[in-house]
Amino acid sequence: MVKEIEIEFEKGGRFVAELFEKEAPRNCKTLWESLPIEAEAIHAAYSGQSVWMVVKDYIGPNEVHEENQKVLGNLPGTIGIEVYPPETNLNRTELVVVYGPNYYPRTPFAGEKPLNRIGRITDNLDELLEVGKNIREYGKQKVTVRKKP
Repeated sequence: MVKEIEIEFEKGGRFVAELFEKEAPRNCKTLWESLPIEAEAIHAAYSGQSVWMVVKDYIGPNEVHEENQKVLGNLPGTIGIEVYPPETNLNRTELVVVYGPNYYPRTPFAGEKPLNRIGRITDNLDELLEVGKNIREYGKQKVTVRKKP
């Protein structure tokens, strides 16, 4: 049976994502075992149409593996997990939700940065686009990520 997670935004929008257990087994297991997660979604500064949440308190940087990575072609609804190493002075883990087609993972520290893809939302992508635009326009929002009941 495929594992699914639910991502719920404080100001509206609840989405179900199917985990990519075959393609990213270690990262999916790490995420699954860390749920539920409560964090704040912030709009990406460099990567385009995506929001991200710092989840370091739930998933340590050393718990993320390079799996199912992709730079270009991350479709709207893609869920990813990434790590910033200590040399960036960030040393944190982020959960990423791609909400639109104009997403290109990059950082001011390392340029292009492949996204470790762990799942994908496939329904209500128009609503997800509106949630992302709302966060871009009005600022961060609380998000809860949990196992789908």
